[in-house]
Amino acid sequence: VGLPPHPPIAHEREMIADLIRGVNYEVTIGLAPPATQFLLLSGSVANPQDIVDWLLRIGRDAVLVSHPERPVPLQEVDIENLPNRAPASARTWWARAIGNVLYADLGPVLLFAPRRQAAEDLAQQLAGLPTPDPLSLTAQQEQLAGPRLAKLLRQRIAYHHSGLSYAQRAGLIEPLAKHGQLRVVVATMGLAAGINFSMRSVAISGTSYLVGAFDRQVRPDELLQMYGRA
Repeated sequence: VGLPPHPPIAHEREMIADLIRGVNYEVTIGLAPPATQFLLLSGSVANPQDIVDWLLRIGRDAVLVSHPERPVPLQEVDIENLPNRAPASARTWWARAIGNVLYADLGPVLLFAPRRQAAEDLAQQLAGLPTPDPLSLTAQQEQLAGPRLAKLLRQRIAYHHSGLSYAQRAGLIEPLAKHGQLRVVVATMGLAAGINFSMRSVAISGTSYLVGAFDRQVRPDELLQMYGRA
């Protein structure tokens, strides 16, 4: 059967603006053979027509398809105004805050942290929240997770960062999150664009994150990327 080939998909095209990775997107698109068709996808680019104009300038036949309405509208909630129902075991500000979010039936929650250690520390802080229905793990899941992560998963809490193996992220944490089995996932900001699941609420614990040895301020488009997971 003579079916046309699928076009290459450039997902997360907002990365074109990234100071480090953006040039790789530009070079890949710019040097591709003229007959190559691209489908550029994004949910947070504010100036898509500029990208279309650039593609036209380099000889591509580009057209913009835009749907500005979000199927599930975002709603902003002030955590500090939620009823204080967190248990006494919630000893830190974030443990109390996320506890109140869960008791307000706004879970599950995706909490972004600035770096790996912060993600793991926050997940451990949240482990003190009562778990009315602990998660049962299979022997294979226990082995894949390892003792520390498995203990958190049984409490329906996980951390998610590039220090975990691909199998742990894509084969364990992400499927559990997709199926509503986790109450909280604490993820690093640098991995925001690569998270393959959504959760009901999103919270951000800092305004900067570590890139190599440098502290980098969170950009507006990165905030949109994170909040867009709600």
